[in-house]
Parts: sequence; structure tokens; C-alpha cells
Amino acid sequence: MYPIASTKSLLDVLVEEVAELLSLETQLINILPEMIDAASDPGIKTAFSKRLMLSNQHFERMERVSDLLGAFPFGEIERPVVVRIADSDAWIKDSDPNDAMDPCLISAAIKVEHYLNACYLNACIFARHLGLDEVASLLEANLQKNISVTSKEPDLPLALAFAQQPAI
Repeated sequence: MYPIASTKSLLDVLVEEVAELLSLETQLINILPEMIDAASDPGIKTAFSKRLMLSNQHFERMERVSDLLGAFPFGEIERPVVVRIADSDAWIKDSDPNDAMDPCLISAAIKVEHYLNACYLNACIFARHLGLDEVASLLEANLQKNISVTSKEPDLPLALAFAQQPAI
């Protein structure tokens, strides 16, 4: 995403990061209802439902960021984590429910959350460096909400998934 080139400004890189975050949040908003339906454990369904509400809030802040930047960085971004979301989507549609569904959904969610946090942190750093305090504050709000939600119950979905597995 960040080829080293003297023609790219840090603002260009920030706009690309915002585009990626918008794409990721949009994809989460689209796939999470299917993940909620596919999950069998009520705790996992609840965790995914909370994440869906959070993604909707994040997307609203990201639209404001886009307005502040005077850029409209919408569109699909091809990244490994996006592929992971797409894989979850395909797996949900092509698989029969089985004992592997919940752990695989959780695995995808964990990867996406860590990647999102890294992207938000990068965007915050870029915005602060550019002196774009309002943009940075909006990005930091999304990052802090992500960290707050995942730190309250960091292992709950994973523990639920393992609890469902048969003993060896």
C-alpha cells in the first residue's frame, strides 16, 4: 500500500489509509449479519452483533474524516484481511453448519480486528504528523472504541469456541 516514492505525500498515504478503513468497515457491515446467522453460540452472536453496531459508528466517523480531508476515498481495497473477510463469506455460503463454523468465524474476526487496529493507529499517526487534529481525533475515537470493546472480553469468543470442541 505504501510504495516508497518521492511523488507521494503523507497526505496521499493518509487518504489511502482512510480508503482502506472505509472499505474494511463497509465489508464488515456487509458480512457481519451473515456471520451472526452462521454462528451457533449465543455469546458469539452477541459479540458479532456488538461489532456490527461498532462498525456502523466507525463508518459514520470515517465519512466525516473523508469530508475533512476533502477526499472521497471510497472503493474496494484488495488486502489480505479483505480476502479473509471474503473467505468467511464464501465459507458461510458454501458450508453446512458444523463444529468448525464458530472457531473459523472467530479466527477471521480476530485477524480483522488486529488489522483494523493497526490501520487506525497508522492513520492516527499520519493525521497527527500532518497537524490534522480533528481528523486524528475521529480516527483515535474509532481506535479507542475498538480497543475498549476487545479488551473487555478479549478471550470470550475464543473461550466459547474452545469450550464447544470435544475433549481429546
